[in-house]
Amino acid sequence: MLSWCGRSFLLLSATTGLNRWLVYSIQPLLKCGQLKQSAEKTKQRKPYDERSVHVSLLSKMPQSKAGVYMSVDRAIHCDTQLIILQHTSEEKRPLGTARILSLSLGNAFLFVGEDFSQHTELNALIDDKDYRTVVLYPGEGALPAEALADDNESKPLRVILLDGTWKKAFKMWKLSSNLHSLPLVKLADDLIGDYRIRKAPSSNALSTVEAGFHLLETIEPNIDFTPLVNTFNEMISFQIKNMPEGVFERNYCVQK
Repeated sequence: MLSWCGRSFLLLSATTGLNRWLVYSIQPLLKCGQLKQSAEKTKQRKPYDERSVHVSLLSKMPQSKAGVYMSVDRAIHCDTQLIILQHTSEEKRPLGTARILSLSLGNAFLFVGEDFSQHTELNALIDDKDYRTVVLYPGEGALPAEALADDNESKPLRVILLDGTWKKAFKMWKLSSNLHSLPLVKLADDLIGDYRIRKAPSSNALSTVEAGFHLLETIEPNIDFTPLVNTFNEMISFQIKNMPEGVFERNYCVQK
């Protein structure tokens, strides 16, 4: 999850019950003989009564590149390429919104690690001169994302996002020396996040998918990226609805 308070940056992995939500959203497909292996692996991990499953949620999920969730023509296609660097501590958490980006966009990569300095595939992408590569990180000299939309460069963009808690993201940044020579960009300071089922340090703390959404919307305003946040919001609503009575109110509602 990204948070922008002035120049401060918080990357709190938006790990809400996405894995479980996706599994239950696609259960009807199993009757058609699809995803049997996946179902067998997740069969014993049922957090809620299956009566809570809503098939309509599936329509909110854009196409994954593997064609698992929707048909191929439902992918979000854009010129900007996202490279998501996910900290190892986030990889197996069931509550992550980085996956929404990687599954929804037809032009995205997700790599897992901590020190990416010697990451062969990432370095090949960074060295690719057919793209301009920048890092979404509000360090010294970071340009506002609007500057990317206003420039006249003919080359398409690659944007690297860090996915992890602020502490983990900072460590990834410090260790990954191959990122240090790349230009930095940042989001606007006044963006407000809607991650209602995770305690955030400030009102403008953004989940990873929200950060990606705002970035892409700024760079390519002619493309509709709202399916990203629609999926995010449906996921949150699904989780809240299936929490035991009083859990959301006690743990996540602001006390007035």
